Amino acid sequence: KDPQGADLVLDAACYAEMHALADALKSDFLHGYVRLLTDAANLRTVVRAARCGGDTVLLAKALLPGGSVSAHTLQTAEPAKLAEIFCAGPLSRAAELGAAAATPAGGSLTAFEKACDDAVTAYLAAARRVPFGEQTVVGYLYAVEQEIIAVRTVFAGRQAGLDAEVIGSRLRNSYV
Repeated sequence: KDPQGADLVLDAACYAEMHALADALKSDFLHGYVRLLTDAANLRTVVRAARCGGDTVLLAKALLPGGSVSAHTLQTAEPAKLAEIFCAGPLSRAAELGAAAATPAGGSLTAFEKACDDAVTAYLAAARRVPFGEQTVVGYLYAVEQEIIAVRTVFAGRQAGLDAEVIGSRLRNSYV
């Protein structure tokens, strides 16, 4: 009866499982990848919550543990301070755009989302020259997922009658 609550429980379980698998495999690469995914998910959550008026109870339930920035720090931070909080990490550009997009009449959510995805792509691209190991498998699966998203973006843009330039600006950076 509570789809949002169910979604929060499933997200928390999914991220907890990813963290557990990274621990079990004792992989620094996977730890970094899952931490970055957690940070990106939390950053998206904070920006969306701020843009919708900032329900602090829901925000506390939605933030995930295990990122490089604690859930408590994000819960108590002002949206304008996001760029400062993430300034030293791979999500610094996304946090700048997120701080701008956090107000109802703020910046583009599309550009913010793209910057989050591009940060993950950059992390994986840095490991693509590794010939064997989990980096190769994770990178391949991510590249295939991004190809599917790119095709969907192009088709949706064409169906909506958008110009090629607008569609191109919405495409994520390529892993390859």
